[in-house]
Amino acid sequence: MFGFYILDVELEKAGRGSPIHIHYERPQTDKLSATIRNCTTMLASKKIELKSHNVKIHKPTKPKGTKRKKDIIEAFTRCVRKQGYAKTSMVDVAKEAKVFPSNLFYYFDSKDELLRLCFKDQCDVIVRGMEKIKNYDMQGKIEYVADFLFIESKSVNHFTTGFMYEAIGISISDPILSQHKTEMDNCCKNLLAEVFIDIDAIETTRNEKAEILYSLVAGSKLNGYFDPDNGSEHGKKEFKKVMRIFCNQDMQWPAN
Repeated sequence: MFGFYILDVELEKAGRGSPIHIHYERPQTDKLSATIRNCTTMLASKKIELKSHNVKIHKPTKPKGTKRKKDIIEAFTRCVRKQGYAKTSMVDVAKEAKVFPSNLFYYFDSKDELLRLCFKDQCDVIVRGMEKIKNYDMQGKIEYVADFLFIESKSVNHFTTGFMYEAIGISISDPILSQHKTEMDNCCKNLLAEVFIDIDAIETTRNEKAEILYSLVAGSKLNGYFDPDNGSEHGKKEFKKVMRIFCNQDMQWPAN
């Protein structure tokens, strides 16, 4: 089996003295025999006779594995940012992460797995951001949602928007991505519906308003991504107009 392993080689000397312990990190277990052979050759040159050897193979410790995973995910994100998901290969990710391809496949089975993980993380970022609506009064809710969804920031920006839409396109044939998207959509729409609890007593009305607003966000973000003349500022302006009417802040469509 190919992958990244840590080898602890214990070499027992033919005579007195403590065993010799040698610690190796190898990208492939098929190099095990060569590793031991190199050890014995090195020790023989020092006139140390071996009686036996014991080899233990185990996976990296959790902290080291966690850091390596993070490095690979960041490398994957950089590759997608530079050339898009479709043109990114696992070899590209390995080069960017400065690891052997065999090491990469130890942590992730495919670039699809990386995409699912990154997409889920971005979905969680959006949901956590939307949850902060609860911290504001009615006018504050309108301003916060519009700013969070349409103003460039570290968590929501041109790249994350393109990444999300590319992943959503793939989700048509990927049930895991589709599930992540559905969960995000439902959470966001429920949070938007809660904005109207003190305005609309009927739950159906609240849900319909949330559905319209969420669809407006999706459409405006998509149009703004491809058409700079109708970018984030334009989308934010139109979103606020609709939300203000839904929140009874304006009784009619405001003039430009």
